[in-house]
Amino acid sequence: AAAARYLYKEDQSIVDVVLSEYLKAPISDKLKCLLTIADHVRLDARTVSGDLVNKARLAGASDRDIHDTVLISAAFCMYNRYVD
Repeated sequence: AAAARYLYKEDQSIVDVVLSEYLKAPISDKLKCLLTIADHVRLDARTVSGDLVNKARLAGASDRDIHDTVLISAAFCMYNRYVD
């Protein structure tokens, strides 16, 4: 979050909205869809459905965007579990 706040500079309050209610945050539909996929990976990757992927594609996400989202989310899950 600190890195995102730095990058957003004067718009850094968006980061806090995304962290609390990303579906209501002033971010693109594409990013909302990708964050939904990331959340599913975080909770149980088996719940990442074709429907979620198709919604992300319709919102403008490329296969690489979806792939990177899954890998980043999975990596952070692994790091957090390792630290715990």
